[in-house]
Parts: sequence; C-alpha cells; structure tokens
Amino acid sequence: MKQRKKAVLRYLLLLCLFVNMIPSVGIKAASATVSMTLKETDIKLNDTFNVIVKVEATDDIGGFETFLTYDEKKLEFISGGSLVSGSDGILRISDMNPENIVKSRKYILQFKAIEQGNAQIETMDQAYVYTYEDSAEMSVSSNRLSISIGTDEKVSNNAKLYSLRISPGVLSPEFTAKTTKYTAEVESDVKELVISAMAQDGDAKVKTMGNTNLQSGPNEVNIIVTAPSGDQKTYTIVVTKKGDSANPNDNRQDERNDIPEEPKDDMPEEDNTDVKDDVLEADGYLVTEEDGITLRFSYGYEIVPLEDETMIPDGYEETTMKLQNITLTAYEPVGGAVSDWVLLYMKKGDGEAQFYRYDKLENTVQRYDTSDVQAAIKSANKVTKDEYAKKLENMKILAAVSCVITLIATLIIIRLLVKLRGVKDDEFF
Repeated sequence: MKQRKKAVLRYLLLLCLFVNMIPSVGIKAASATVSMTLKETDIKLNDTFNVIVKVEATDDIGGFETFLTYDEKKLEFISGGSLVSGSDGILRISDMNPENIVKSRKYILQFKAIEQGNAQIETMDQAYVYTYEDSAEMSVSSNRLSISIGTDEKVSNNAKLYSLRISPGVLSPEFTAKTTKYTAEVESDVKELVISAMAQDGDAKVKTMGNTNLQSGPNEVNIIVTAPSGDQKTYTIVVTKKGDSANPNDNRQDERNDIPEEPKDDMPEEDNTDVKDDVLEADGYLVTEEDGITLRFSYGYEIVPLEDETMIPDGYEETTMKLQNITLTAYEPVGGAVSDWVLLYMKKGDGEAQFYRYDKLENTVQRYDTSDVQAAIKSANKVTKDEYAKKLENMKILAAVSCVITLIATLIIIRLLVKLRGVKDDEFF
C-alpha cells in the first residue's frame, strides 16, 4: 500500500513537472501596444499637424499591418512615407519586412485640419503585429485618438471676389470687388450663363445659383462668397434674356424686377418651379494665353508638355480630356479605369514642372506623391496577412501533435519507472 502511494505521488510530481516544461503554444503569448498621439497640442483650422503611431512589443517585431480610419470631413491626409497609403478616410500602414530587429517602431502621419470641431482616428478592425522569430501573431491593444480643431481669431473674413467673368454676355458696369450689383443681356437661345468667379482669399468658397434654365426676361443670378471666418458676400447679376421673335409678348419687362439701389441683406428666395439652382465651385479656371494654357487658383499652374514618355508614372497612360471646353493632355490609370482624378504635368510659377493630381469632382489640384505607387509595388513583394495566418495555423497543429506525443512518452516513462521499483500493475492502478 505504501509503495502504491509513493508511485502515485511520483506520478503526480512528474506530471506537474511535465506541464511546467511544456512551452506555451498560444499564438498570442507575446503582446504589443499600438498608440496614437499628437505631436502638436493646439490645433487650429487650416493647421498642418503630425500624428505619431508607435508600436511597442514584448518580442522583436517581424511585421506590422493595420488600417486606420479618420474623419475626412475635418481632416485631410497629407503624407506618411512609403509605408503608408490611402485616402478618403482610410489609411493602410504595412511594414511586414523591417530592416532592423527591434521591439518598437514609429510612423508619422501628417494631416491638415480643414473643418472646426472634434475628429477621431482609430484602427478600422484591429492591428496585426507579428514576432520576428516565428511570425506568430501577438495580442495587440490600441487606442482611439481624439482631435479638437479650434478656430484662429486671425482667420480671414475676406469674402470679396478677385475676378468675375460671364459667357456669353458682358457685365455692366465693369467688375470691381466693391460693386455687388450687375446687369447683362443674352440672346433668346441662351439657356445657361457660364460664370467664372475667383475669390481674393484662396481659402474662401464660391458658389453660383440661378445661372441655369434661363427664362425670357429678367433672371437673377447670385454668386455667394463664404470667407474662412464664415462671413458671406453676395454678388448679383440681373440677366435679361431676349424674347422669342415668334412671340413678342415674351420680350416684356416688369418694373418690379428693376435693380434695387441698396443691396439686400437676405438671400433671394428661390423659385423651385421655374429655376433650377446649380452650384459651381469656382476654385480654379483655365486661361488660354499665347505661351500656353494656365490653370489658375490663387496662383497659376502652367500646363507644359512632357519631355520624355518614360517620365509617365507606373500604372498610368497618356490620354486627353476636356476641361472648360479646352482639350488637355492628361494621364489616367492604365486600361481607362474610372477615376475621379487624373494627373496633369504642370509648372507652378517659376518652379520645376512636375505631376499634379487634378480632382475632376472638386476642381482642385494637389501635388502628386509617387510614394503611394511605390508602397503598392513594395507590398506586392511582401508577406501578406493570409500567408501569416496559414503559417500560424500550421504552427497550432504542429504544437498540438507535439503535446500529444510528449504526453504519451511521459506516461510510458512513468510506467517503466514504476515497474523498475517493483510495483505491480494491480497495485499501481
């Protein structure tokens, strides 16, 4: 009986020792933290600021990948280096093959505050951090970054126009920034008045109302300028459309539509039954000059020919597009993929010519950054998340089989040891 008790005690001790010696097979034994912090403390409207994304792990990092979401109505993504790509509210950070074996990595994302209020940046689903030694997925925690965007007391309240042109027709009197009331006359076959208006302040917004579906007689067209401070100024054009010669009664005018001497404080009421309002963002317009074509915003972008076809970025091909009835050479994704923007080769002022992204919907221009294309090419040669998952699944199976084999071998060794000490099977069990 004593030998049986001793054998059971030895068995329990060996079993405890075996359990302590088995390495952890959980794929999330190592852990990591993804933290997002602001480099600047006080962020105002139109400020450019940096967000620091830092990854800290208990083991050496072999790879890191995550998707971040941000409030695109309040934040504009500027840059983040070759390992960061994306836009329209979603960014991807993919750093699967770091050159240095370290336990922490840092990424700097640059944004611009484009609207006042509170904005947030957070991981879209979860962040993936893998160990360098065996590509095991770590347990990851991350934070949500809240950003408060205030207004600068010195923000511009300039709501004046820099230029105002119409087609067809001629403004009367001649345009000046201080004059807000004008008249014009168009022929009976004109249905729409094309307006080109540019604000004195580059950050001001301009929209046009009432310039479509012109009716015979007087038509009121309003150009509303909104300054960064929110102040507004309205320029009004009373457009008289000549009547149809077949119906001379359409050529009558009503005295009540005469131009008032004093400017109106309130916006004109819209007649939804007769006039279809149209909003025209006039942030830029084309000017045809002797030297070439210039796309004008607060400053001009001269559209120049490409010196060499080899300069066309990877994934793009030459095409033509019409902008304000002028045919231009542009560069679109290979295959004619539908895109809201194209590339234009232009020169800003006296600077060097380079590629710019022209947004066809917003009528805006941004400097083209080739890092997005380079990041996409690099990521194609790197280890993907699915490949990591497959490796991890194989590791789990291998670890489970190893545990079973080790347990069976331990039981056999324990039984042999018991037999060598003279304990019979019936006494042991």
